[in-house]
Amino acid sequence: MVALGVYFGFNHFYPETVQQKTQQVTKKKQPAKKSQINLVALGDSLTQGVGDQNKAGGYVGMIKHSLVDKDHVQVKTANYGVAGDTSTQIDHRLQSQAAIQTSLKKADVIVMTVGGNDLMGVVKKDMLDTNEKDIQVAQKSYTAHLTTLLGHVRQYNAKAPIFLYSIYNPFYVYFPKMTKMQDAVVSWNTTSQQVLQQSQPSHFVNICNLMSKSSVLTKPSKDSSGGSSSGSDKKNPLISTEDNFHPNVTGYRKMTQKLYTSMQQNQKEWLEK
Repeated sequence: MVALGVYFGFNHFYPETVQQKTQQVTKKKQPAKKSQINLVALGDSLTQGVGDQNKAGGYVGMIKHSLVDKDHVQVKTANYGVAGDTSTQIDHRLQSQAAIQTSLKKADVIVMTVGGNDLMGVVKKDMLDTNEKDIQVAQKSYTAHLTTLLGHVRQYNAKAPIFLYSIYNPFYVYFPKMTKMQDAVVSWNTTSQQVLQQSQPSHFVNICNLMSKSSVLTKPSKDSSGGSSSGSDKKNPLISTEDNFHPNVTGYRKMTQKLYTSMQQNQKEWLEK
């Protein structure tokens, strides 16, 4: 009772002192944030933005706008995406082009797309009857090549977080029973994720299910005989109709949302001073 009376008495005569101390304890100091960041994108056609009908650079241009609008930070981007590049070709450009090296040194964020062309080099020979042994051999080589590529990236920047997109199966909607292809994509992504874990800080942005299985079933048109017209009724609303392979502008928006979410979850790695 005596202790309780002393507490309330102190609080009565010195209310501001108690309140101030409480605020000091509960109020956390907000970390200082950068006013501008450098985002470097390195990779293949997905980084280049192939399939984007707006010709705005795919996810690279979109993530810039998202960060500027939502995080109120100025963003300088450098896009080093080249359609058709494999992991070894991306690595060759990195080692031979001073512009890429300079950009990486200044990067606060590094975003990459790699691996799709490595896999397609194996399966495109006979997509419906892919040899599992060939895939395993290619996957082993890809593991070594990706390890080398990420190692070279880290030579120029050891601190910036790397956000690596997964690959996806653009043919899933049209050939859902082609399980070898889907299994190969999933296995390829597992390899990428495992290799990426060796280059911290890093984050795997998985878009496999999003881009592979986002399908709608359109109503088949009727021909003059009353039967369905020829052609596939299934379409993936996130894939370009020009090549049925790359994302369209909607697909890139979905990819960007995935990237933005991952970046927000790890904001302290790239935005805090």
